[in-house]
Parts: sequence; C-alpha cells; structure tokens
Amino acid sequence: MMIVNESEVLEFRTLIARRLGLWFDDHRREFLAGTLRERVSARRCGSAANYFQELGGGAWPEEWAMLAVALTVTETYFLRGAEHFRALIETALPECQRSGRGDRPLRLLSAGCASGEEPFSLAIALRERGAWIAHSVQIVGVDANREMLAKARLGRFSAWSLRETPPAIRDRYFRPTGADFLLDEEIRGMVSFLERNLAASNDDLWPPASLDVVFCRNMLMYFTPEAAEALIARIERALVPGGFLFLGHAETLRGLSTGFQLRRSHGAFFYQVGEPSRAGAGEPVSRAEPSALGWSAPELAPPGASWVDEIGRSAEKIEVLSAAARRRSEHETMVAGAAAGVSGFDRALDLHRQDRFAEALAHLQATSAEAARDADFQVLQAVLLVNCGRTDEAEARCRPLLSRLDAAAHYVVALCREHAGDLAAAFEHAETAAYLDPQFAMPRFLLGRLSKRQGRTRETLGYFEEALALLVKEDPTRLLLFGGGFTRETLVQACRAEIQRLGGGS
Repeated sequence: MMIVNESEVLEFRTLIARRLGLWFDDHRREFLAGTLRERVSARRCGSAANYFQELGGGAWPEEWAMLAVALTVTETYFLRGAEHFRALIETALPECQRSGRGDRPLRLLSAGCASGEEPFSLAIALRERGAWIAHSVQIVGVDANREMLAKARLGRFSAWSLRETPPAIRDRYFRPTGADFLLDEEIRGMVSFLERNLAASNDDLWPPASLDVVFCRNMLMYFTPEAAEALIARIERALVPGGFLFLGHAETLRGLSTGFQLRRSHGAFFYQVGEPSRAGAGEPVSRAEPSALGWSAPELAPPGASWVDEIGRSAEKIEVLSAAARRRSEHETMVAGAAAGVSGFDRALDLHRQDRFAEALAHLQATSAEAARDADFQVLQAVLLVNCGRTDEAEARCRPLLSRLDAAAHYVVALCREHAGDLAAAFEHAETAAYLDPQFAMPRFLLGRLSKRQGRTRETLGYFEEALALLVKEDPTRLLLFGGGFTRETLVQACRAEIQRLGGGS
C-alpha cells in the first residue's frame, strides 16, 4: 500500500478547502489519507507530489468531480426536519404569495441536495398545500456529487429514505417497485438538478433577486468559514427582498451575515432577507451565595418568581455590605479608571464584578458616542439595568440588537419578559438565544425555570441537563455578565438538584 505522510495529508486538506470549500478536522485525517491514496492510485501518478501538481494546476476538472463524490456527505431522507416544511408552508409561502410576484413562478433552490430527497420534499409540500400547480413553481436541486444527482434523477428510493414519511404521503406519491419506491412522475417533473460546486462563484446560479426560498441545510457545518461566508453572501444577493433561507438545526448565520432577520414559526428557526423580523416576535466572587439569602437551590425560586427577582434578592445583602464603597463619587471612579488606562467598557465590567451597578452605568454613560453604539457595550448596559431592576429600560436597550442575531440580547429580553409575566415571549427569546449560540448555558437554565413554572416536567429535565453540561465549561466572563451574580458552582448545584428532583441522573 502506498504511504502518504502527514505533510501530504495536510496539503491535500488545504487544496480541498480552497477548491471545494470543505474542511476536515484533525480527527478525519486518516479518512483524507485513505482518499488520497485511492486517488493517487486511480490516477497512476506514482506519488502524492505528482498528484498535487496536476490537481493544483486545474487541468483535471473530472478529478475534482470525483473528489466531490468521495468527500461529500450524502445522508438525507424525505421530509427531514418536518418543522421546516411546516414553517415554509404556513408562514413563508403565504408571505411570498403576498409579496407581489406577479405572474412569475415561485422559485426555490435546494443547495447541497444530495440524492434529491430535500427538493422532492419541497415539491410534495407544495403539492399538498395545493396553492401552486406545477408550472407555477420552479425547484432546483444543486450538488457537487454527480453520482447522487444521477440517483436523484431516477427518482427511485429505498425504504430508509422514507423512514420519516407519513404513510398517507408515501401512499400518495410513491409506488412500490421491488424493494424500493418510485416517486410520482409529476413530483419528479417539478424539480430540476444542476451539478455545481457551491464553493465556486457560480454567477449563473445566483442572479440578483431571483429566488424566493433557499434551503441550505447541513452544509455550512462542513465548509471553511471563508467558504460559508461567501456562499451566504451569494444567497443573500440571489433572494428577493423578503425571501427566506432555511439552515440546518445546528447552523446559524451568527458571524456570517447581518443581512437577515431571524424568524421563528412552527418550532423552526429560519431567516428572512430585507424585511423586519416578525418573530413572535473570571467568576463572580463578590455577591453572597443565593442559599444564604433564602434561595433554596432545589426549588430555585418561590412560585411565580422571576430570575430578575432572584437577582434582586441576592443583591440586597451585597447592597448593604458594599454601601461604603459605593459612596465614592462617580468622578473619583472615572478618574481612577482613566489613570490606570482602563477602557470604559473594562472599567464598567470591573464595577459590575463588584456589584456596583449604578456606578458602572454612570461610567458607561460617560463614554464616547461611538463606543456606545457597540453591541457588547449595549448588552453590558442592559445587564446592568436588569441588575438595577430597570427591566423596561434594559429591554428597550436590547431590542435594536435582536435583528443582528445577538444571542445575548435575546437572553436579556427573555429575562425582562419573564419579569413582566409574559412567559410565552420569555420562552421564545430564551429559545432563540439558545439556538443562536449553542454553547450559551444561561438560556438553557432560564428555559428550565420557565418550563418548571409551566409544569412541563419532561422539558424541564432536558433543559437543566443541557444547562448543566454547558455550565461546567462556560466562559467565566460570560458567567459574570449573565449568571445573575451566582457562581458557577451555585448554578451547577441548582441544576443537579432539579435533575435529581425530576428523577434524572446527575
């Protein structure tokens, strides 16, 4: 067997990332090494160096097509992520219908369609809705894997591809043929397929304002950051104003684009371009532990109490203990910070660490107007307002950040909505924060509290288990900002107590 060394595998990975946009972590190096050996042998190049010379020279378009077949993920099935299709039918399509398309067809694109289950699912969903007939809809499936596209064009699928398809849908649109199922010819006629490398520019695929809906699910997670950002920019340009983008459940646009508004419907998150959102639209060390202030960890809070109430109760004792320190004038505080060369934000964060919230707010108010427009600055100001009990002001401070897909802003608004007694909106914003930042522990903690207040035992257990897993590795600065003044250990103990109370493991 031909031997490839580590540097050759790394060079192969770099070439793939540059051309196909795909990124392979270190734990998949052996897979890459095997693929490299197979392709060098198939091409009879004799060595990886000779193979790279030809591959990098661009003289082998067919070889890149073969690599796309070998390297892309092809797992899919019909109606995968059913909530996305419900949101499409019940929310996105009615808005498309109202948007004044005139007589032009409704245009949908499935990016990374593999063997066609997703675009065919779109066709079935549209047919089930009955609002559009075949000639008024154009659905295109795009993939770099020509073998999968050939399978898609045949329209013949295994029972495994139909594992999540309701029996009534299967009986209506599929005909058994041997061990497989043949898709209805009319549904197949609603979809066309294109072989394209989605990491390339493909200007013919993305004319400006040409698409109403794009499904690009479970692709960005395999792309390099640069390739993902470029693809999203092309999709944004190609969508009509008010058009929709659906990503996979583990994917967000956070850090990739600010041109979309997050939407939520039928249990699904998705994105809209060019329209306002309509979605429902170090450790802290100075604060006394909640248990010393009458907060029972297993119960988390008295019935009906909000997290803001808990923060307030916890703050009462420290208010007394630190009163002398807070009697220093705002002027003295600012002079001390300036003399030490500390930025306004850092100084305010340090004051927050000491629970000197009013001083921290005053310090932020004295910073420049340019700094005050920074999202982190505004979130810190909102957190301080929450800690002072000024939740209406805190919510108003965060509202402009929601359109930027800011998880922290959604979390703060969730706290404010809970304090106002609007549990439905609190749950929605906490869920949005958790979606936008899957590593953010406190939204899960809040979702556990909210679910407990609503008597949703199973969901409560799940949220506290998720919160516990994230809290043990949460960034100390983020715990300082959003942990309500409670230490990591206190929050961990609270989660464990709730999990044990509900019969789960800890």
